[in-house]
Amino acid sequence: MYESNLKSNQDQFWLNVGIMILIAGLFVAGLYYYQEKQITKVRNELKTLKAELATLTVSGNSSTLNTSINNQKKVNQEKAITSGPRNLPRIALTFDADMTTGMKNQNTRWYDPEIIELLEEKQIPATFFLTGVWAETYPEVTKRLTKNNLFQIENHSYQAKAFSQPCYGLTPLSTEQEKIEAVEKAQQAIKEATGETQSYFRFPGGCYQKQDLKPVNNAGLKAVQWDVVSGDAFADSASSIVNKTVSNTQNGSIVVLHLGGPNAPHTAQALKQIIPQLKSKGFRFATLHTLLNPPSVSE
Repeated sequence: MYESNLKSNQDQFWLNVGIMILIAGLFVAGLYYYQEKQITKVRNELKTLKAELATLTVSGNSSTLNTSINNQKKVNQEKAITSGPRNLPRIALTFDADMTTGMKNQNTRWYDPEIIELLEEKQIPATFFLTGVWAETYPEVTKRLTKNNLFQIENHSYQAKAFSQPCYGLTPLSTEQEKIEAVEKAQQAIKEATGETQSYFRFPGGCYQKQDLKPVNNAGLKAVQWDVVSGDAFADSASSIVNKTVSNTQNGSIVVLHLGGPNAPHTAQALKQIIPQLKSKGFRFATLHTLLNPPSVSE
């Protein structure tokens, strides 16, 4: 009886061992199968990636490469530029010269010569966005700005009229054709005054919608806005302009100011403080072109 029970226990033991070995074998086989499946999947993904990379590194006629470039161009055309590279301590002071035909008929000087004189005296590069009406009204001043290598002249539409609403009370351009004519007429007027073809465009008041970029791009221009609002338009004092400008400027900033006159009476006074304070922070002034197209050599 004892021997019978012992034999039965031994048989049960070896049966259990056999079952465990079988389970272990199935587990190992399953793990091997899973690993092989994953390895095959990774290999296939690598082959696909390699093929895609090959299409991108072929000649410039590659349809895939052209598609990638065209997509990037499309992205660039769907929004306005607001700043330059953030890795260099360069900044651009930009001045809007706003006018309408109605303002032209008023007995008022729609710019402050002290601003220009200060920039010339301190040798500060700057970019001026002129409306076509302004360039026609002040051809000699426009030529003076053009002849100075410190300065860059760009397109600010023909009149200070809004491409979209609301826009600080500016009269709106109602149709697509009016917008096209505003861009092209300004381009022609400024070219006649400067002898140069402009590259950049700024919307009056900074107001626009995505579709308004089309007439700008079609004219061969890039839309440029800003990332620092000086607040000089209708400001009550120079100190507020200084504080807003200096505290918000960073590497690559585009600062929007105005070329003085009744609508920005404190800009020149503010610049006398803004320029040295920004210099003390290590910033270097540049035209818009230089800011957006920096040399390969780092500073």
